[in-house]
Amino acid sequence: MQAELYRISKNKRSLFFIGFMIAIPLLDFLLSLTQEFQEYLTDPVYYYHYFQTHPFDHQFDIHPAATSFLAGNTPGHLPQMLYIWVLPLLLLAINGDYYLTDMKNGIDSIQLTKLSRKDWLKKRYILTTSLSFIVAFSGLLLNFGLVTLVFHKGYGFQGLELYRNPNPTLLNFSIDHPYSIYFAYILVFSVLTALLSILCLSLSFLFPNPKVVYPACFLIWIIQIIAPNSLTYVMQPFIEYGLDSIIPALLVYTSLVLIVTVTAIIYQRRYHEL
Repeated sequence: MQAELYRISKNKRSLFFIGFMIAIPLLDFLLSLTQEFQEYLTDPVYYYHYFQTHPFDHQFDIHPAATSFLAGNTPGHLPQMLYIWVLPLLLLAINGDYYLTDMKNGIDSIQLTKLSRKDWLKKRYILTTSLSFIVAFSGLLLNFGLVTLVFHKGYGFQGLELYRNPNPTLLNFSIDHPYSIYFAYILVFSVLTALLSILCLSLSFLFPNPKVVYPACFLIWIIQIIAPNSLTYVMQPFIEYGLDSIIPALLVYTSLVLIVTVTAIIYQRRYHEL
C-alpha cells in the first residue's frame, strides 16, 4: 500500500488531477464571492466608507450552506456541473486506470509473485476507495469552511424557505439544520465518489483497454446523472426533491456498482487462475 501511495505522489498526472478536484470547489467559492459582492464592486468608494463605519453589520441574502459547492449557487452551476460530469475521468486519471498500465508493462504479474490474487485485489480496491474519498472530502470541506467563514451571517435559501411544506419533509429538515445537513451531504458525496472509483476500477478489470474503459465509465455515470431519478438528487442539498426520488436513485447506483464489482472479482479470480 505504501509503495502505491508513493507511486501516486511521484506521478505528475495523478497530482494534477488531485489538485484539480480540490481546485474546482475553491473556484466555486471565488465565483460565489464575486456574485455576492458585485454590488460593492460597482461602487467601491461608497461601500468602502460603509464598511469603515459598519464593519460587522452586513448580512448576506443567502445562508453559507446554501452558498457552498454542492448547493450549486453559482451562475449556471458551471463548477458543479464540470466537476460532477467529468468525475469518472478524473478518478481514472488519478489512479483508477493504473491496472491498465501495470498489465501493459507486466507489473501486475510481478506483484502477484508476492501476493495472492485475493490480497492483490483487496489492496487495489482499498487504495482507490480511500484515496477518492479523501480527495473529494478534502475539497468539499475546504470549500464549506471558506464559505462559512465569509458568509456566516447569511440567512436565506434562495426562496425555498418561503414554500415550506406543513408536513415534515427533507427540505424542511435541511433548512432547520443547514450546517449538519450540508456536512452529511459532503459525506454522502464522498461515499458516492468512492463507489464510482470502485466501478471504474472494476470495469478496468473486465475490459483492460483504455479505449473501452474511459467511454464505458463516462457513459454509465452520465446515465445515472440524466436518469428520471437522477443521482444528482442524492448529491445536492436544499432542493425540492425528497426521499421518494433520492432512495430509488441511490438503490440503482449502489446495485450497479455491486453487480459490476462482484462480476469483476469473480472474473479476475477465476479467469486468471486457469
